[in-house]
Amino acid sequence: EILKKSLRDLRDIGENLMSVAVVPVGLTGHREGLTALRLNTKEEASRAIDVVEKFNAECGGYFAYCSDEMYMVAERELPDYTYYGSFDQIENGVGLVAQFLDEVEYGMEMAGDSDNKRKILVITGVSGEPTMLKAKALIEEKYKGVTLDVVKVVNTFFGESVTVTGLVTAGDIIKTLEERDLSCYDKVFIPKVMLKEFDSVFLDNISLETLSKTLNKELTVVPVDGEAFVQNIIG
Repeated sequence: EILKKSLRDLRDIGENLMSVAVVPVGLTGHREGLTALRLNTKEEASRAIDVVEKFNAECGGYFAYCSDEMYMVAERELPDYTYYGSFDQIENGVGLVAQFLDEVEYGMEMAGDSDNKRKILVITGVSGEPTMLKAKALIEEKYKGVTLDVVKVVNTFFGESVTVTGLVTAGDIIKTLEERDLSCYDKVFIPKVMLKEFDSVFLDNISLETLSKTLNKELTVVPVDGEAFVQNIIG
């Protein structure tokens, strides 16, 4: 009921408020002494999506959007690309999956055929794994010489409830890959979103160079852009 009222109140602000993102609460593992909060359940996330969709229907348009993560928590299929319009809420995690997969398909169409053989390791966060597996299926279907291995990194730095790729740290990457032989891979992809803005340092202050030396493997930083992702694979 509070969500419904919040959406109505926000909509009443008028034309100066274009849209609203509804996202599940994000909690780290460092909450000693703070207000007691918990993560959304699958059922709660699903109910939130239903509230938003009903509200939009009553408004006769799209004003509120649930984030990709909300759909993942609810274990519901994400909307397709056309649902998000001009992707005004993408910085809040709304439509990232749809945009990325659309960019992958466009990137493959623009790149054309390639017989290059590549074995690539793709590092991602827990919530990013399903999307990267979909991208893997699309790319391996078109490029028979390409093998993509997707590895999810569990976040112990901020807490395992933090699943987004952008908050993965170098230390957790090391924990995940330290026993793995990386010599068989032509490239190892690090999503650029894992690094601090305008820097080559992770959130735990370990540099990309240090991570590369620790893993004894050159690392390729790839923008969170499906077309760039394809180009880095076949290029």
